[in-house]
Amino acid sequence: MMRRTHSTGQTLALNLALLFVSIIASQDVTGAAQARPSSSKPSLTTLTPEKLFQRVSPSVFVVEGLRPDGRVLSQGSGVVVARGLVVTNRHVVERAARIRLRRESRTWTTSLAYIDPEHDLVQLRVSGLTAPAVPIRSSTTLQIGERVYAIGAPEGLELTLSEGLISSLRPYGKVQLIQTTAPISAGSSGGGLFDSQGRLVGLTTFRVKEGQNLNFAIPGEWIAALPIRPAGPPVAGGEVPPREDAVTWTQVGVEAWIAQDWAQAARAFHEAIRLKPDDAGNWAMLAHVYREQGLHASAMSAAREAVRLKPDSAEAQKALGKIYQDQKQFAEAIAAFREAARLDPRDSGAWVLLGRLYLDQKEFGDAVLAFNEALRLRPQDGWIWTSLGEAHLGRNDPSAGIVALREAIRWRRSDGRAWCLLGLAHRWQKQAGEAVQALRQCVRLEPERAWNWAQLGEAYDDDHDPLQAEAAFREAIRLDPTNEDAWIGLGNQYSSNEKYPEAISAYREAIRLKPEASWAWFGLGATYVKKREIVRALEVHEKLQALDPASALVLSLMIKSEILQRPSR
Repeated sequence: MMRRTHSTGQTLALNLALLFVSIIASQDVTGAAQARPSSSKPSLTTLTPEKLFQRVSPSVFVVEGLRPDGRVLSQGSGVVVARGLVVTNRHVVERAARIRLRRESRTWTTSLAYIDPEHDLVQLRVSGLTAPAVPIRSSTTLQIGERVYAIGAPEGLELTLSEGLISSLRPYGKVQLIQTTAPISAGSSGGGLFDSQGRLVGLTTFRVKEGQNLNFAIPGEWIAALPIRPAGPPVAGGEVPPREDAVTWTQVGVEAWIAQDWAQAARAFHEAIRLKPDDAGNWAMLAHVYREQGLHASAMSAAREAVRLKPDSAEAQKALGKIYQDQKQFAEAIAAFREAARLDPRDSGAWVLLGRLYLDQKEFGDAVLAFNEALRLRPQDGWIWTSLGEAHLGRNDPSAGIVALREAIRWRRSDGRAWCLLGLAHRWQKQAGEAVQALRQCVRLEPERAWNWAQLGEAYDDDHDPLQAEAAFREAIRLDPTNEDAWIGLGNQYSSNEKYPEAISAYREAIRLKPEASWAWFGLGATYVKKREIVRALEVHEKLQALDPASALVLSLMIKSEILQRPSR
């Protein structure tokens, strides 16, 4: 078995996993046959997706790990990086007796050329393979928001192309770990992530099965450096060594984390810690696993151990902060997130965690500052723009909220929450038409939320469209019969249209659901005034006086006006 002496792989796996948790680049290569990562951005032709696929797909293959009897044990994808050399993820071929390359019905036998367990990479030597090599681009030249394309063979089927953006770049030594919004299908590990000029920027790897836009790629520098990396000597063939050290147990833990198999993840990180007890990264990941299991005391102990072992670790501080937050120790959580941001100023995740906590605590000014720091690092992250817009609304600054939310929608047009908040902001600005348009998008994207329909009903009411308003409130009530705001809105529509019995019934249902709902009492009293039932209006006024004196005063003026007008009738 291969002997490993480095802990780089543990930290790689940890960085990839923690990039997921916080909803969470160069090295020249000698040798003419080996691809070199580009360290600059030369002027190259931008290709259409169709042209790009035509250019690079001949260099992407299916990689199959075989059992001793020749049956397929595992499969993924691989990319040609030099003549006769294909790179894929180590976990794709781990435990395979033999490894085979395939394109449609044609197959090639392979032998192991290099293994880099620290970075989950293997290089395969393929005799007789004449496919062209792809150029490799340095991750230091990448930018967040840059368009990329993932090409791989999901489940060993035909090659597919998916398009997305680079959504995050996490500095790691001389490289940057890559997160992309390009969808990566199961079975596509080891496929290529390419820029719009057809250069390989990374190998697709971990995919979060139950999440969206949480796909990762191993940077190009590590691919190009395989022959000169001292992670493992060249081998002539045979099985990839099984998982028996701390590095590979960390990878087992990360894979279990992604699959949300918390028990397996805990076992794996425990084993990694047994083999290497002073690795803060594994302690931090164990803390996250314990959090998911609801074992808060154990999570706190693991996080504190991570901080003790590596007090300058931003990831350990974030783990500690999240556990403090779970235990409602908000001051301690804020301090931990702030320390994480201080330790790693380029870690946007720390600022996001801090901003969300401030938002939950209704400290909206501090939330705005934190989200602005995060956006300085990730200016094209629509989710952060949405959070900033929410913070501005919390500060009663709808104008700034509209600016932030429109920016959120520019980057994530399918963000239903951004559309909903934008509609609310326009309502506050008395821009009824704009509010209706935004909230129509809101309910299109999130049709199952009663609150969204109630807000649309209010916007239609502001826009003097009673029929649409009534329909929206009815839909809100259908989705959630306990939504008192929708009952109040429906009552207002009935009252305005002189459907007084229906209005009274709606207001009384709102009051039944929430006896202190002053707007329901006011609407009920105003409806009685319209019906000229002054005695009942006075009874409502008495109730309202204790709940909302200002609204009670308005109702009393309405009652007096009705009484004064009676002699003239």
